[in-house]
Amino acid sequence: MKHQPVESGECISCHDPHQASNTNLLVKTGKDLCFDCHDAFPDKAKSKHQPAENGECLTCHNPHSADQKGLLVKPDGKLCFDCNDNIEKPLLAAKVKHLPAENGECNSCHKPHTSEVPKLLAKPDGKLCFDCHEDMQKQIASGKVKHQPAENRECLS
Repeated sequence: MKHQPVESGECISCHDPHQASNTNLLVKTGKDLCFDCHDAFPDKAKSKHQPAENGECLTCHNPHSADQKGLLVKPDGKLCFDCNDNIEKPLLAAKVKHLPAENGECNSCHKPHTSEVPKLLAKPDGKLCFDCHEDMQKQIASGKVKHQPAENRECLS
């Protein structure tokens, strides 16, 4: 996968061919350069990924080409665990593992840049869980006696 300006030979959309005050002859740096073409992240999001908030796009993305979707420098889980080893180590030691986490599919539950939900979750916990666990939602709905956290969709409690 190639970044569109690279694929189209539009190098000067990011680089000055003669001189620049930035390294690599970049016309701008960080998010200032990326947000010329890409939408800026909301300023008031409740949860922000630190590299995204700091404009460190190249921490996760390759500006020219990559083998992964989104021009990621590594596959989803491997990339996330580079910085979040506090999650990877307990996950590796656990006897029972949540399948998306075990498979390194972090983006199936988490947004990579910003979220209105804590811990960069894509949706509040109950709504997110029932996207995949529909059978559990039906079981809870059909039961005569319901466990209060389950009925309230407070899965993480």
